[in-house]
Amino acid sequence: MRIKWCKARAQAQRWSEEIELLLEEMQRVLVFFKWEAACWDERAKFTCDDGAVLQGYHAYAQR
Repeated sequence: MRIKWCKARAQAQRWSEEIELLLEEMQRVLVFFKWEAACWDERAKFTCDDGAVLQGYHAYAQR
């Protein structure tokens, strides 16, 4: 009976650790996406002499 309890406790601890890791990973993904969005906002400010190129560049950056 003690062996089963030890195995169950170890499994519960692994699940708890997995939850902590997933929550941290979700936070990191959100931070990354916000950073990536800011990069594309900066790219949308690009200027160029060729109007067609500039229009295409801005359209791509704003998707």
